[in-house]
Amino acid sequence: MAVKDKHQIESEVLGTYADYERQITLRHLEVGCYLVMLLMPFGVCLDYFVYPLKVGYFLKLRLFSALLAAGVLGLLRTPFSQKYHRFLSLVIALIPAFFICWMIYATEGAYSPYYAGLNLVLVCVALVMRWTVGLSITASLSVMGMYLAACFLNGSTTRENFGVFMNNLYFLVLTGVVVVAGGRLHRAL
Repeated sequence: MAVKDKHQIESEVLGTYADYERQITLRHLEVGCYLVMLLMPFGVCLDYFVYPLKVGYFLKLRLFSALLAAGVLGLLRTPFSQKYHRFLSLVIALIPAFFICWMIYATEGAYSPYYAGLNLVLVCVALVMRWTVGLSITASLSVMGMYLAACFLNGSTTRENFGVFMNNLYFLVLTGVVVVAGGRLHRAL
């Protein structure tokens, strides 16, 4: 009977852990897909009260984001997801963030209360997805970048409303820091 050396044992343990992590990530990714597919269209209730003249337009955006999430869910049933599960988990977080930023752009930019939805996306990422620090940083910076683009393209980052813009950006940055810290704590486990 051959005795395994230390390297073989470590390699097997790491391989088993990586497989376990992949399976957990795929299950959490599935939950993330369902959340996007449910919560994004349901947001039309908020649109009705906050931006009643844009309900139809926003409903189309929300349904399209849900359709994209359904596409990601479909990919989870393929071998592609086994190899690219981390990438797909980033995609599922950025889908609602992108469409929320589109709605921010289409309304009041920096004045839009929908920036709070971006915080919700980041919090969901921290609670649902089991991310590495790198993915947490990538998602947080991507969300902030999309928010900045929405505000600057809207033209709403003027001297008069700079305080509101900085307030929103401040809370997005703090939420991103919490997401990254959560990713770091998870990895430490």
